[in-house]
Amino acid sequence: MLSDQPLGRRALLHFVPFTLATLAMLPFYLRSADEKLAWMRALNGWPWYLALFAVVKMAILLAYLRAAHGLVQRVPPDSALVNDLRRLMRVWLFSAGLSVLAVAMAAVDAELPLSVEAVDGGALMLFVFATAYTAMRLPLGYRPQPLPPARPRYADRPLAAAERDAFLARLSACMEREQPYRNGELKLDELAAQLAMTPHELSQLINAHCGTNFADFLNRYRVEALKAALEDPAQASASILDLSLIAGFNSKSAMNRAFKKYAGVTPGEFREHAKTVVPAQAGTHRTPDWQIQHGFPPARE
Repeated sequence: MLSDQPLGRRALLHFVPFTLATLAMLPFYLRSADEKLAWMRALNGWPWYLALFAVVKMAILLAYLRAAHGLVQRVPPDSALVNDLRRLMRVWLFSAGLSVLAVAMAAVDAELPLSVEAVDGGALMLFVFATAYTAMRLPLGYRPQPLPPARPRYADRPLAAAERDAFLARLSACMEREQPYRNGELKLDELAAQLAMTPHELSQLINAHCGTNFADFLNRYRVEALKAALEDPAQASASILDLSLIAGFNSKSAMNRAFKKYAGVTPGEFREHAKTVVPAQAGTHRTPDWQIQHGFPPARE
């Protein structure tokens, strides 16, 4: 309900406990009805392995409840869906309490008005129906939204000087040689994986040592690439929009906004001015002032 990410193969790991429990109970399931009844009539309290299964099941339920709570906490609270999910988790917690009560009733084997099966069955009924009710309340056409990234452990730990310098050199070399900014759909985690860094390390490096955020960091490189293309006489017949798409911009409005912000003029004005530049100077690649200010190595000619 919360994430727009498709379930991958790792999601199959969620079925491991169910699979193990089913395999363990398979010898019992394969018995005849008479053998099952005879075994159940001979029981005097729960066997130790069924008690262990019950405790493990409760631990798994509580672990998932805690994980679900963590996911919901990452979503802005002004969402009707979030309110529904919080109500659902309260029902889940009550259901878990009933299951714990059922385990305790089975452990003491006392004569009570309600049987263990009735309490445990009621807990399961609450769990299933509350979940289904919450799902049915979603509006038609609902699409999950991207979840904001979880706050990593040690998120406030600054990069050491040696790490910072090595990462900066790696980042600068990658941007100059491989030019990943030309991918208009480039994400922080994708670039981090390309640099063998964590997304948090890359975000911290760009924010603290490049003086900008990730989107603006990419746009600065895109503006420089577009400026070089606009100064190139060989590309004089290409449209500004085509050149901006090659530079990595996704739209004309985003390109115009970023270009005006970092170049001080519109792309059209910049191209007209470039026509008056001495040909020997056109297309030369100098290191932008913002890169020099933030310690990047000089650009190659």
